[in-house]
Amino acid sequence: MSGETTSCYIYTEDNLHAPIFLPNKKEVIVGRSSDTKITDSKCSREQVRLSAHYYEKCIIVEQLGKKSSGLNGVKTQKNQKYTAKHGDTLELLYGLYRHKFEFIPPPSDDTLTTSAHTAESSNEKKALVRQKRSFDSDSDDDLILDRKKMKNSNVSDNNSDRAQSSKTSSKVSTEVSENSKYKWQTINGSLFIMTSSNCEAKSKIAGYDLDNTLITTKSGYVFPQNESDWKILYPNIPKKLKELMGNGFKIVVFTNQNGIESGKTNITEFKRKIEAVTEKLDLPLQVFVSGSRDLNRKPLIGMWQHLAEHENDGVEIDYSTSFFVGDAAGRPKNWMLKAKKDHSSADRLFAINLGVKFQTPEEHFLGYGKAKFEMPKFDPRKPINQSVFEPSDSLNSSSGLEVILMVGGPGSGKSFVVENYLKTYVHVNRDKLGSWQKCIALMEKSLNDGKSVIIDNTNPDLASRKRFIDVAVNKKVPIRCFIMTTTPEHAKHNNKFRELTDKNHTVVSNIIINSYYKNFVQPKKDEGYSQLVKVNFVPKFKSEANRKLYSMYLLEK
Repeated sequence: MSGETTSCYIYTEDNLHAPIFLPNKKEVIVGRSSDTKITDSKCSREQVRLSAHYYEKCIIVEQLGKKSSGLNGVKTQKNQKYTAKHGDTLELLYGLYRHKFEFIPPPSDDTLTTSAHTAESSNEKKALVRQKRSFDSDSDDDLILDRKKMKNSNVSDNNSDRAQSSKTSSKVSTEVSENSKYKWQTINGSLFIMTSSNCEAKSKIAGYDLDNTLITTKSGYVFPQNESDWKILYPNIPKKLKELMGNGFKIVVFTNQNGIESGKTNITEFKRKIEAVTEKLDLPLQVFVSGSRDLNRKPLIGMWQHLAEHENDGVEIDYSTSFFVGDAAGRPKNWMLKAKKDHSSADRLFAINLGVKFQTPEEHFLGYGKAKFEMPKFDPRKPINQSVFEPSDSLNSSSGLEVILMVGGPGSGKSFVVENYLKTYVHVNRDKLGSWQKCIALMEKSLNDGKSVIIDNTNPDLASRKRFIDVAVNKKVPIRCFIMTTTPEHAKHNNKFRELTDKNHTVVSNIIINSYYKNFVQPKKDEGYSQLVKVNFVPKFKSEANRKLYSMYLLEK
């Protein structure tokens, strides 16, 4: 039935291991093992006990190991039970081995109490959350590429033809720190900018990430334990930055801080930390902090765009000499002896989107040679030179009453194809109708009325397709299968684009997209089709600005 949870997983955002399945109301022990790839002896083999409850949309977490785990940044205690929900973060060791919980489909309304309460207290607050969308629904397939505004700004061209321009009015607040050396601005509650009093505009920008590029933790944990848990990454960093200033560069920091949006990071404490780092470096900085998953988050270029348009005193940036340095470079495990895999490629892709030179901290500060790295499988910069349909005359080959069955995963562009190329057909869509039974009813009624029908559902396997094939066969109406060729990586790009440009879009996790392709069964003609047609996703854009956004790397990996 639409709305029922089909599965629950715990996974790492950097794909260090395969997602771990959590069955309904069955206990799963997670810890140091070949499944998690954790070899750290501080992490017990039985570190946490997890029990997913599909109906209540929650996961009961119980620490079993001696060392504390972490739930949404809060230390857990041994043998104490906590309640987590969809999207919550679990650190198997506090500050280390970060995982996330994921229900499929995701709940439509997160009303469950999280982490800070025991299971006994949270049980009193159980919410009977019902998800409006099933795995086979297609709200995530409405790829109308340009009909909605950006979440925080419209996008248009600028003179450099590299950045997107924010034309909508922004809510800006300004404050000066206690010692009057630093001015802070807050843009739309999600972009935070610090400018030192003696920071001067320059045409040459030396851009840097913050964590694990300029600073690292004193504690050795992946995530800082407090605002004082930091130190300069390499001893020569202050000298290097001062040399660049002497050569006419402006030093600018661009950092993503997920904890601000989730509430894990206190913004007041973080501002004090930035000022302390600036004091330690002993040079004027400008710092841009992205606190939300919007157009300012790297690899998107909103922070740099704001610098170019509003925070460089009208001095035009020279992209040929400017550069960016960051540790999120897409380097695989053991790119250097015993080195861990980079958590993402966001910094490298940020530089590529801007068109500036990129270096890792090791290359830039230590003089290392270029390390090997992996680029995303989908390259949005490549022009799409292919026909929409294969064979190309597929739209002309039909005569009379027929059924078209669409097959394609979330983000593959099925509904975009239907709305742009197949408008004359009755559009049968489960997301709009609510159940496959209602889809069958509309299909039968339309065929009885002499109207051709297109079934716009994901239809990943034989069972989901057979119910529609049977109706067509019983009514002696030919049925063709239109199969989207969109790759998983391309679908994720489409999904992110829609998230950025359509405020009404329901966010679809990568796990849902991966699950579709994992369970996908290739249609065969002997299922009952008169023809199999391949459909390539070729986007259309009404604005040049949206075309430019689509041709950027939008995902961090």
